[in-house]
Amino acid sequence: MRAGRETLGSSQLITPTTPFGDALLRFAVESRSLAKFREARLRRARAYVEAAPRLRKLLSESEVNLDFFFRGLLNVVGGSRESKTVAFAVKMLYYTCRVAGVRCIGGWEVPIPVDFRVSLVSLTSGMVSGWSCSQNLLQLASELRSGWRGVLVGLWRRAAEEAAIPPLVLDSAVWVAGGCVEDSLREHRRPRGCALVLAPGKQDAAESPIRALERA
Repeated sequence: MRAGRETLGSSQLITPTTPFGDALLRFAVESRSLAKFREARLRRARAYVEAAPRLRKLLSESEVNLDFFFRGLLNVVGGSRESKTVAFAVKMLYYTCRVAGVRCIGGWEVPIPVDFRVSLVSLTSGMVSGWSCSQNLLQLASELRSGWRGVLVGLWRRAAEEAAIPPLVLDSAVWVAGGCVEDSLREHRRPRGCALVLAPGKQDAAESPIRALERA
């Protein structure tokens, strides 16, 4: 974030205070969206609030190591290394650093946060085979997300290595593409508009593979 021409330092990105902790815990207790598994979520929230000062020290350097923060947060709240919750938290830290002008390093240990859109792109990109266009892709993506998370994490890690881009960064493009494909499926239309969303100014080049498939 910027105030005038001044850029906030990395140590100012997160400043957990008592009011912050109280607000987070109150949200975990009262939010209707967290009703399912509330006790487990509340335990994790409490663990995070208690560890926040230690985690904040990881942000006090001139550059933020995303892998260090990922390990630290995972150690505090527990769960699998493939957990979407922890990966998503580090993803938000990455975006915050970008906005604040704070340099980030690492990120290769952080898995892509497998959500519905990532699962949908895993299908429609050809990364996952064994399905046909006559099937309900929205339902298949949901099943893939819930039952094959570990497999998808591994596949996207391989894709990230091929692209020489950390999975956490690659997720940005995947998530936008997934949203475009999802909208097209729900509205029962061809995903032509996705080309303009993903490659502004290069729509013809981006759409040529789609036209080739339609002629096949």
